[in-house]
Amino acid sequence: MRYKDWQQKLDASEKKLLPLIIISLLCVQILATARIPAVIGTDLPLWILIFDAVLLAATAGLLVWVNSADIPSALAHPITAAAYAMGGISAIASMVVQQDPLPFYFAMVVLAGSFCFLSQRYLLSSIAIITLLWVPAAVLTLTLAQIISTLLVTAVAAALSLAIMRHRILNMIKVYELETRVI
Repeated sequence: MRYKDWQQKLDASEKKLLPLIIISLLCVQILATARIPAVIGTDLPLWILIFDAVLLAATAGLLVWVNSADIPSALAHPITAAAYAMGGISAIASMVVQQDPLPFYFAMVVLAGSFCFLSQRYLLSSIAIITLLWVPAAVLTLTLAQIISTLLVTAVAAALSLAIMRHRILNMIKVYELETRVI
């Protein structure tokens, strides 16, 4: 299969999955937002409540948009990246409020990318952006040992995320090859 044809198939698959991906990321954000008062208590800074409400509203807005408009396939990856970034930013805000590294929480955000993207470029770019946004918050709230341990766990999660995404794409290649043989 030619590269251009393959890229069109990947874009079409990403577009088809876009509502499911965004609603999944929205549900994760809702659960993460509900987790903060459950773990920290109800004495939260007002900014975190407003911040999370804005991120939830933005993700919900993306969901409404992709369900109500005919989104061009070429926009599927950037829209997924935006929704994914909002979840990552929410995780960073949670870390700042708790002043706890939450390495596995952050690693789960990174690992979730493998289920969101069908593009290595967008997966790696999104992980890099979230990690770069995390660093200043981490420097202000965490110890050096906490930063290093979280980065190590995140690196393992990024490697797993990349492997899972590649496995998904290899399986899609097999399916598309079988489809072309049948047709």
